[in-house]
Amino acid sequence: MTRQHLFSMAFAIAAFTSAGSASASFMYGPGTADGSAVLDHTAAPVVSTILVPDNFVVTDVNVEVNLAHTWVGDLILELTGPDSTVVRLMGDGPDGLVGPDGSSGDNLTNTVFDDEALASITGVSSTDAPFTGSWIPRGALSAFDGINAAGNWILTIVDDEAADTGTFLNWSLTFEGREIDGNVPAPGTLLLLALGAVGLARRRK
Repeated sequence: MTRQHLFSMAFAIAAFTSAGSASASFMYGPGTADGSAVLDHTAAPVVSTILVPDNFVVTDVNVEVNLAHTWVGDLILELTGPDSTVVRLMGDGPDGLVGPDGSSGDNLTNTVFDDEALASITGVSSTDAPFTGSWIPRGALSAFDGINAAGNWILTIVDDEAADTGTFLNWSLTFEGREIDGNVPAPGTLLLLALGAVGLARRRK
C-alpha cells in the first residue's frame, strides 16, 4: 500500500468519525400514572414513568401531556431523564420566573413541550386554554441532548395550590436521535487508526 493510499485511509476514517450515525425518530407512550392520577394540593405528586428500551443518542426530545384541571396555573410539571437530569416543563415554583403558567385556564389537551416551538408556556394566560399545540417549556429540553435515551423517563406533576383539583390522563415522548451501532469503533479508536496510518506511511518513506 502506498503512502498516498495510507493518507487517503486516514482522511476517510476522520471524515467518518465527524459524520456520525444517521438520525431517526422514536416515539414512546402513552404513559399513565404509576399510582394515583389525582391532582390535588393535599395529595402526593402524580408520577408517571415511560421506559425507553432502545439505545440511541438523544438529539431532540418533545413531551406531550394530557390532563384535566380547573386551574393549570397551580401545577408544576418536571421531566427527569435516565441520567437524573431534571427539566421544568411548566410551573412558577422557586425558579423566580414570571408565572403562573396558564393562570386559571382549564386543562392541558395535546399540549406539546418543544424547544423549537414559537410561543413560550412561561406566563401564558388562560385565554390560550386548553393549550393545544406546541410550547417552549420553562427549562430547555436540550439539556437531554447527547445522553443515551435507554432507561426510565419520569414525569412528575405537583399541584401546589389549594381549591382546584384535576386528573392526569397520559403523556408521551418523541425523540430525534442517532442510533448506536455496537459494531462501529468509538471515535477515539477511529482517530488512533488514522494516526497509525499516518505513522506507518512516514516509516515507509
